[in-house]
Amino acid sequence: MLSCKWRWFLTGTDSNAKCAQLALSNQLQELEATLKKFNLWQYNKLSVAQVTNPFGVGQISFSQWLQFIYLPKMRLLITSGQTVPVANITPYAEEVLAGHEVRTALLRILASLDNLSAKCHEPVL
Repeated sequence: MLSCKWRWFLTGTDSNAKCAQLALSNQLQELEATLKKFNLWQYNKLSVAQVTNPFGVGQISFSQWLQFIYLPKMRLLITSGQTVPVANITPYAEEVLAGHEVRTALLRILASLDNLSAKCHEPVL
């Protein structure tokens, strides 16, 4: 796969944002796979209509928030061509995942997602 820089040069892709969104989509897939690998994926549906606060604190677990709110929202924004928001999930994840076996794997992915979401807003130079 071509790097973002060379893809822009060779294909005329108009911004870093499109390239970052492709990488973001790949990281979202990795997040889902990691949640499944560590048995944090919930296969029965969850009603998120009553989740009213950031990260669902006190309402749902962090892994449920990732699965039922974050992943679908980000995928919808990407597939519909909308701009993804700049995320800053990692600091919260560091606190929530303290002592959890999946901490290192999830923090690596979430840090990457935070960085990529910020790149979606960078102008082309």
